[in-house]
Amino acid sequence: MIRILIPLISVCIGISLQGCTYRAWYTGFQEEQRRKCYDNPIQTQIQQCLDRANMSYDNYDKYRQDSKKQAQ
Repeated sequence: MIRILIPLISVCIGISLQGCTYRAWYTGFQEEQRRKCYDNPIQTQIQQCLDRANMSYDNYDKYRQDSKKQAQ
């Protein structure tokens, strides 16, 4: 329970300190994803996970917009 609460509280604090923007939300979730990457026992998979988690907000937003267009 504590293992889940601490990252969640960290994300909430980070978001509240940065303001409620999409970029701030992304940053908070990005930090949580980085923490989860280290739960993987295989080093190469940890690095692949970190590579995905380290995507910049601008690249993420472009990917999200492109995905929306393709879905329509």
